Amino acid sequence: MSKVQKTSHYEMEVQFDEFFDTAELAANQKMPSDAAKIKISDIKLIKANTKIVAGESINSDVEQQ
Repeated sequence: MSKVQKTSHYEMEVQFDEFFDTAELAANQKMPSDAAKIKISDIKLIKANTKIVAGESINSDVEQQ
């Protein structure tokens, strides 16, 4: 039986809520931390591709940037 790889692309609207000790810390935060609460308010499938990877290792098909 051959292996099949599926790659899906989604567009999401996400809200992060996080608490800080000062307004300066909140203003300097660039990315949400692991402690942030997450709410996904919308999710939309953009596209999905499938391909047969028969005889290949799934880990060997990783694209290098």
